[in-house]
Amino acid sequence: MSRGRVVTAFSGGIESCWTALALSRRLGYDVITVTVDTGGFEGRDLLRLKARSLTELHMAGHETVSVKEEACRHILSHQVRANLVSPTGLPEMLAAARLLQAREVARAAARLRADAIAYGASGNGQDALAFESGWRIFAPGWEVLDPSGGEVVSREEKVRYVVECGVPVEVRAESLSEDRYLWATFIEYKSPREAWDAPLLDLLPDGETRAETKPREMLLGFEGGLPVSIGGRRMEPVALAEQLAQAGAAFRVGRGVSHEVLGAGLRRRVAFDAPLHAILAPAHRELEAMVLTPDQLDLGAALARRYREMLYGGRYYDPAARDIEGFFQSHQSRVTGEVRLRLLPGRVEVLAAHSPHALTDEAALPVAGGPGLWSPRDIAGYAHVAATTSALAARLFADAAAGAPGLGSAPPAAAVTPKNAPTAATAPGKR
Repeated sequence: MSRGRVVTAFSGGIESCWTALALSRRLGYDVITVTVDTGGFEGRDLLRLKARSLTELHMAGHETVSVKEEACRHILSHQVRANLVSPTGLPEMLAAARLLQAREVARAAARLRADAIAYGASGNGQDALAFESGWRIFAPGWEVLDPSGGEVVSREEKVRYVVECGVPVEVRAESLSEDRYLWATFIEYKSPREAWDAPLLDLLPDGETRAETKPREMLLGFEGGLPVSIGGRRMEPVALAEQLAQAGAAFRVGRGVSHEVLGAGLRRRVAFDAPLHAILAPAHRELEAMVLTPDQLDLGAALARRYREMLYGGRYYDPAARDIEGFFQSHQSRVTGEVRLRLLPGRVEVLAAHSPHALTDEAALPVAGGPGLWSPRDIAGYAHVAATTSALAARLFADAAAGAPGLGSAPPAAAVTPKNAPTAATAPGKR
């Protein structure tokens, strides 16, 4: 006799398969699996996941929920505006995607009148943090089932149990975890030893076609900090993102291995395939450099770091995160224009850019034939004022060096004193 109905997140990997099987066979629940598609799956992948749940795992039901449009509006857009891409090219929005998945699983559980909810954690702590914090908001009072009983279950034990239940497991899946989204694919080993024996970068998919070798130019249009057109043709966000990702994948751009700092005090070494951001990030930064002031750039970078900390700390739904997003909406309002790019094997080049809000106006410079916004005399006066602190510091260093032998770092102030500089004896007002 069934103990009730439970809805669990399902990706088809070892963790989610083990969770579903343990809930069903060990604990006696009717399990309905839910796959939340944030854009990383193709149609045949979703059909394969459904078959895996119903035919291989013999679950009571399976649902697929597509949130690609919302992922573009609430994840990808903030990622682009805030430049949430590490120096190595790693897109840093995994935590937000997990929270979105947690919300959809909670909604499915309510719709299906489930008695409890569950998830399969990957072991790096980020999944548990996202689902548990998300359900505290979206499913307060719901029972969250943990088939492990709070004990640590090793990857090897999970694989063995899944195989014992008659579920086929690929050799690759025994040691790897793979996450697929609209903006990137991530692959990580579960054991550092395996990462040493087989480098992660070698495991990234090569795609179904040969890599392009002939350079290709692209014109990318932005409005308000977001991409809106390719080659002058406006497109819907999901279609545009998919086309950019396909174009970048053809040239194998946006691939690498990086350490990702997680919100549970841990980090993981992950291989990533992110052709979409390999194109978007340099184009967006080029426009930002043209239209934003230095203070705007610095403030944006500081708030982006804070925003990332909130995402990976499980605080994506804190009102402060909405405040930061509101800041970036204003901050990026003038990041509008077009960027010419060149795609080559393994890299993206920014060729040129223009914007109606560019701060690089030739009329501002005192070139021949025009007065400009300042003159050489203005610059000389500004330089004198700007160097005040440095000049005072140089004088103090010189005085200290004169009274304390050994301070050899003092600037040689006397060596640059002009011959006609006024002295104490000749200075005005002195006798």
